[in-house]
This record gives sequence, structure tokens and C-alpha cells, in this order.
Amino acid sequence: MPTFAGRLTDALGAKWITFSGLLVPCLLTALLPLAIRSVGVGAAIAIQTINGGFHGCLYPSLFSLYTSWFPAKERSTANALIIFGGSLGNAAMYILGGYLCATDIGWPLVFYSLSALHLPWLAAWLWYASSQPADNRRISDEELLYLKQNVAVKKSSSSVSGV
Repeated sequence: MPTFAGRLTDALGAKWITFSGLLVPCLLTALLPLAIRSVGVGAAIAIQTINGGFHGCLYPSLFSLYTSWFPAKERSTANALIIFGGSLGNAAMYILGGYLCATDIGWPLVFYSLSALHLPWLAAWLWYASSQPADNRRISDEELLYLKQNVAVKKSSSSVSGV
């Protein structure tokens, strides 16, 4: 049985679900210090709950991208690199966070910096990403041919379930 996030990814495209799964938490993270000061800890709980919902859509959309863009023998490497990149980013923010908290702005700077660091990646995502290789304006003919020959075509959920 497909998940809600998987169905949403199939309907709207993995590019946009991945983008919104990062953009909304990015914006809410930047607003978190203001929300805590204005509303209190309840705002932090609400914002983090919303962030979790959006982040919950990331893996289904990324797996959809993997099946469209990577031959089966390369998917585990792609997934490992995404996990490694996220872990590296988390480790860097733990190290940087202490320094940011020691500034005149204080702890909110951690949240502002984290959000600001996402913006170039989100811009690059909009420019370069596409849900399917055939829809990408920046892919070479050779690369598209390679993907067509080496990536299995995803069956729609209706053909799998017999509907």
C-alpha cells in the first residue's frame, strides 16, 4: 500500500515534493526564534511538528528520484551520499552552533544560519533538478540515452494493483 507521501510524489512530481520538503522547514526554522519569543514553547512544538511532516515526505520523493535517475547498481551509492551529506551538515552545525551562540545575536543565529545555508541549495535545486530525466533541459543526449537503457521504467501504482 503506497504512503501518502508516495502518492503525493507521484501526483506532483518528486522535484516539487523534495523542494517543498526542504523549503517549508527552512522558512519555519528561520521563524522559530521569533515564534518562541512571541508565543512560547507551544510555537516551537507546532513548528517542529510541521517540519517533521514535511521532512517525512523527503525520503519517498528521493526514492522516486533514485528510481528515475540511477541504475539499480548505483542507487545504494546515491542514497549513501545523501545520508552522508546530511550527517556531515549536522556535524558541521553542531561545531558551528557553539560559536554562533557566543555572538551578540545568540542562539537564534543558529536557526538563521541553518536556514540561510539551505537557500543556495534550494536555488540550485530549482535550476538543475527535474523529476524525470526526459524532462531535464540540461541533460546531454548521451546521458539521457544511458539512463533510458539502464534505468527500469517505473510502473504506475494502478497497473501494479490491477486497477
